[in-house]
Amino acid sequence: MEKLKIGFKGAYGRNHGRISSYHRERGSKKVYKIVDFHRNLVDVRGKIKFIQKDRYRSSPVAGVYYSNKYFSYMLAIDKLKIGNFIMNTYGNDKLESNQKQLGLSCPLRYVKVGEKLHNIELLPGKGGKIIRSAGTFSKIIKKYEDNALMKLSSGEFRLFLLDCMCTIGRVANIH
Repeated sequence: MEKLKIGFKGAYGRNHGRISSYHRERGSKKVYKIVDFHRNLVDVRGKIKFIQKDRYRSSPVAGVYYSNKYFSYMLAIDKLKIGNFIMNTYGNDKLESNQKQLGLSCPLRYVKVGEKLHNIELLPGKGGKIIRSAGTFSKIIKKYEDNALMKLSSGEFRLFLLDCMCTIGRVANIH
C-alpha cells in the first residue's frame, strides 16, 4: 500500500529549477496517491475498504482490496459505500448480473443508453482520460455499429469507440 504513495516537498533550496524563497519554510511532506485508471484486473472482485480525500484531486479516492490480494486506489463513486464490491470485466456471461452495479468497469458496448459513466478511455487500452473530476458524469445518447455518441459534462457531444472502457456511476463530491 505504501508503494502507491509518493511523497515530496514543495520548496527546494539552491533553486533547482523551482521557485525557492528564503523566508518560507519547506512545510510538511505531501503525499500523492497513485490512482489506477486502467482497471486491468479482469473478472476479479474488489472490496472497498476505505474512502479518503486526496490532496491533489477534487474528488476522494477509494482503497480497493481485490480477491487476489492486490490493492489499488480508484476514483470514489457517488453512493458507493465502504464494504461494497466492484468488478472489472471485458464482457461475458457474468456481465448481465452486474449490469446495474456501481463501480463496474466494462467496455461501452455493454452499457445501456442513458447510464451515468465516468473515467472513459479515448482509445482502447490507454486508460481513462475523460470525466475524472469531482461530480462529473457523461451519458450515452446513441449507439452505432462501432461508436457511441456521448454527451459530456461540458455539454459537448463526442464519439467514442465501443471497445473503450468506462466505469458506471458518477464521481463523488458533487458539491
